[in-house]
Amino acid sequence: IGSGVFSWASKKQQSVAQSSAEAEYVSASLATSQTIWLRRILEDIGEKQKEATVMFCDNKSAIDIAKNPVYHSRTRHIAIKHHFIRDAIEDGEVELKFCKSEDQVADIFTKALPKDKFNYFREMLGWADLCKSFLQEAKWNHEKVTPTFDEYIQNAWISSSGAVLLVHSYFLVTEKISKEAIHCLDNHHGILQWPCTILRLYNDFSTLSAELERGEVTNALTCYMHETGQSEKLAGQHISQMIEECWMKMNKELISPPPFEENFTEIAVDLARIALCQYQYGDAHSSPGVIARNRIFSVILVPIQLLETAQNTTTEWKSLLASS
Repeated sequence: IGSGVFSWASKKQQSVAQSSAEAEYVSASLATSQTIWLRRILEDIGEKQKEATVMFCDNKSAIDIAKNPVYHSRTRHIAIKHHFIRDAIEDGEVELKFCKSEDQVADIFTKALPKDKFNYFREMLGWADLCKSFLQEAKWNHEKVTPTFDEYIQNAWISSSGAVLLVHSYFLVTEKISKEAIHCLDNHHGILQWPCTILRLYNDFSTLSAELERGEVTNALTCYMHETGQSEKLAGQHISQMIEECWMKMNKELISPPPFEENFTEIAVDLARIALCQYQYGDAHSSPGVIARNRIFSVILVPIQLLETAQNTTTEWKSLLASS
């Protein structure tokens, strides 16, 4: 919802398709069911969708079948229930758009790709760098080695997993995928690096005690204290200052502007905001305290009485005006 990706699925089709076009057509039909359901939910909460929901498909034949209301020899054997996608397109609820196979990163999950293409998509998903960063941290912990602060930071912002989340989000929410943007993702653009660094530093700041109890030595504060010989308090001040600098660098990247669509940059900024909300009062992920619990309850469970609040505010203003 908004700039957040929250619904996805990967499952085996229940029917056997006689062609790749038919398989894509059936998949598009199933996705249409999910899309219409989500549109109904948004309408129920007062967010009716005026424009058609865009769906991407990398098979032109499947798109042609969906847009052609005529039944012919190629489609008459397809179950009738799958043809309702045509009604959804005609009613303006769904719009099918073509996506080139070279940009279809999802193929890594479903096809036996050539080595070069597989490696390319894997890099795009960020898995290779993430696994390497996990391996490096495991090596440090196993050997009881404390890296330098710079070595730790260069590895830690990737091991935060934020980069993988953002790369996946880019391909999910971007309508026009550009080579320039992919190149920037591959080379760790600032809009990717700084939110992830903020996430990692907030996490390290709040989980230091728990990590030391577990015997983990790779933490931003411990690395800084080991390298400089300063106290935990001064190390904390340095980390806080570094977080502020990362926010400034991220804002600078937004002004540039970056080669990404606005909905993706919003997701990147939201990642940093979530990190602040999650770790501002301790570790709200692993061991949430009272403040963190109350925040979650207030956002998700406790209803907001907007109408009543507005009426009370109006009454108070009228009383003040009358008394004056």
